[in-house]
Amino acid sequence: MESGGEAGTVPSSAVGPNAAGTKLAGAVVVGAYLAATGCILAAYRHGERVSARFTWFWLGLAAIAVLTGWLVSRRVGSPRARMLAVALAGVVTYVPKVLRSASGPAYFDELLHLGQTQLLLGGHLFGGNSVVPVVGYYPVLQLLVAAVHVTTTLSLWDSDLIVIGIFHVMALLSVLLLVRELSGSERLASLAALFYLVGPAVLFFSSEASYESVGLPIAMVTLFAAVRGARGSRRWLAAAVVCSAITTLTQPVSGLFLMGTLILLGICSAAGKLGKEEGRQFHVVLLGLGLLAFVMNLGWIAVFDWNGTWSYLLPSLGTLQNLWEVLLRPTAGHHVFAGSSLPSYERAAGIAAVALALAAVLTGAVLHRSDRLREGPDKEMNPGGRLLWWTSLVMSLAFFASLPLDLSPRALLWAHRSWEFTWVGVACMLAFLVSRLVSSWRPWPWAARSALGALIAVGIVILLVGNTAITTNEDYMFPGAYRFGSGTSITTTSQLAAAAWMRAHAPSHARIASDPDTDLVEWSYAHETAVEAFPTWLLTFGAHGLTNQDESEARRYHLQYLLVDKLMYREVSTQGYVYSVYEPGAFSETKPVQSSAYAVLVHTRWLRLVYSNPQISIFQLVTGEEQSGVF
Repeated sequence: MESGGEAGTVPSSAVGPNAAGTKLAGAVVVGAYLAATGCILAAYRHGERVSARFTWFWLGLAAIAVLTGWLVSRRVGSPRARMLAVALAGVVTYVPKVLRSASGPAYFDELLHLGQTQLLLGGHLFGGNSVVPVVGYYPVLQLLVAAVHVTTTLSLWDSDLIVIGIFHVMALLSVLLLVRELSGSERLASLAALFYLVGPAVLFFSSEASYESVGLPIAMVTLFAAVRGARGSRRWLAAAVVCSAITTLTQPVSGLFLMGTLILLGICSAAGKLGKEEGRQFHVVLLGLGLLAFVMNLGWIAVFDWNGTWSYLLPSLGTLQNLWEVLLRPTAGHHVFAGSSLPSYERAAGIAAVALALAAVLTGAVLHRSDRLREGPDKEMNPGGRLLWWTSLVMSLAFFASLPLDLSPRALLWAHRSWEFTWVGVACMLAFLVSRLVSSWRPWPWAARSALGALIAVGIVILLVGNTAITTNEDYMFPGAYRFGSGTSITTTSQLAAAAWMRAHAPSHARIASDPDTDLVEWSYAHETAVEAFPTWLLTFGAHGLTNQDESEARRYHLQYLLVDKLMYREVSTQGYVYSVYEPGAFSETKPVQSSAYAVLVHTRWLRLVYSNPQISIFQLVTGEEQSGVF
């Protein structure tokens, strides 16, 4: 935006603010942050009173977002004050996550990584994960949590919350640092951090205690170091190489994002119209670092599990086929808020947020190309600002291109995962537009400035509420009873009781088949081995009886126990499937599995019911001798 500094910023010596007035303003701001935090706390004290808790929740968070927007967009403001405002917003917006799961893991991924950290403390650095094997190959989060745990003697979960809280704030600050390094504008950078905060990832998705929450901030810091290195600093270039290696060991998607963004920056440096010498240096350094990140990522994947990792990362042909069918036949497909229990205004805000972001990005692009969004006497951005603008535009287009994936129940998870990264571009484009508007409104009448400020504030709130709505559900935001297949609050009393029984009566590392949530609880608490490749629906969907072929298939996989979550016979899975996207009847959102299938299990001669509670039944596969009555 501005070339070399904050355009229109009045030097502090000229402003001469009254010390008493400054202290009063500071007290008011601190009071507002405390009041907003109090609203969030109130939301989590309202139990099942849905309307009240949503009201308090959004009242507090909207106040934080708007207040931060005002603080960072002011014409008078020091870099330190803007950075502090962004950091405070990060701290306060982490409060919902802490309140949601203060006592223990709330989400599927959190239990997964907590179990992996326990393996690490037992001396197992890589692998050992039978539920999602890929997680075992990326140990950075586990190493950090273990380090905090050993250093502070806090519990593993409290150590997890501390690590993720730090990276939650770091995610916002890393966006700020990268944008500031490229553009030279403090206001643009802090606005980009604000718009990233109100994006579809930060509030809950990337506040999970999982490696995704750590991967993006490290990747952004790597990009910051790479840009400084491309400007001639050998120390920062070395730091970029080291951070690239750390990103590779943190999370596969973050590593691929880093690789792609470095290459994109290298390519866009031509469109950015950098000087001849500087442009050549950016090309060579950024493309070279991108190639290095590419080699690091592919090499690390190849070391462990090439086929398994790519199966985990890439949408399958079945996913793409399902998406094509959904787009051609919408009535037979999935809609964005399928099964959502969110208030109607949140769902409306979700649609409005996407439309608003698209309109803002297109408007900013058109105005920029028509010279109406340029700054400075020559109406030109500095070269780094142009490079940032082009890169952000491409990332924004990638975000909007991924939106149709949210219509496919097979692909929506990967759409949501990609938004954590591509929204960085959208946030920068929104910051370009708002920063220019704020810079140009000084000659406007007070009423016009107030009206525009109010519109921007409303837009921030719509983005905050709507982007949260399109990525989360009520049980993701607030504690509540377990819903089958939701991946949240899965450590129910019944699940833990079944794990305790397995720990007491089954061999360690016994081979089990179950649904993903039960697999995870058993792996984490009873140290059993989940046989993920086995098509468990062959056994639990068989309402018309099980065949000898089904028995042979179970024995071919050396199964020892079958654990059945009986909720599948009473409830529809919130994911639309029980075990896998490939199971018969996957994405049925109208009826649960036939209850007669459970009776079939009870009367199958080669299965023996050895434990049952209101939710979980455990069947043991019996040997041929046991079937014939020898034992």
